[in-house]
Amino acid sequence: MSDRYEPALLSLEANKFLMEHAGEAPEMAFISGLPSGMAQADIYPMIDKIYRLRQQEIHTGFKWCGVEEVKRAAGVYLREYGKWSEARKRGGPAYPTLFAWDGMGRGHLHGVGSDSGFVQTYFDSEGNRHRLGVDLIPIGDEAYVPEWVKPTVVAAPEHTDLEEDEENGLIRCPICQFTQTYQEGSQAKKNMARARVGRHLRTAKKHVEEHRQLYSFVFGGADTTR
Repeated sequence: MSDRYEPALLSLEANKFLMEHAGEAPEMAFISGLPSGMAQADIYPMIDKIYRLRQQEIHTGFKWCGVEEVKRAAGVYLREYGKWSEARKRGGPAYPTLFAWDGMGRGHLHGVGSDSGFVQTYFDSEGNRHRLGVDLIPIGDEAYVPEWVKPTVVAAPEHTDLEEDEENGLIRCPICQFTQTYQEGSQAKKNMARARVGRHLRTAKKHVEEHRQLYSFVFGGADTTR
């Protein structure tokens, strides 16, 4: 199995079980049975993996993240899941980190920088993302990088919305100035014009990544189909 523990890939009950039994031998962890609705197969691989790593630590000094780090990560996930559940009751998204949030507080599902595939991060009180999962066997800080690979700096996106001129009935792509017109006062015509500009963002042949990124901000998810 993977050498990484991702809380969101396990059920809530499985994470609670880890908080209580991580580090124990499987025979002892399961001696009192399992919570209702949870199968042993759901949690056995992780319980067994952690127990074996713990034994290596005791007998050989093997370095790994440790039992307490696993329990801490499980506790963080359960805490954050509780927050998400409460926010969902007030109309919030089920999993906020699946969205990229812009400066106006608008969420863009699967936008640039959001979690991909499953929930992997949580937000602190200042809106910063933090990883939920932990590497059971930490990856060395001095990982090999070929000398010809140059570090890159990802700049903040220059454009996050379309340009609109309601007075003249115009909607414009700020990257290349592709423009569509619509009948003033007609919301339906305006929506159609936005849709045409959206198609342009998805199919542009120049500045492809910039156009796709803008699409993700405006329409909530980058469409990479051609």
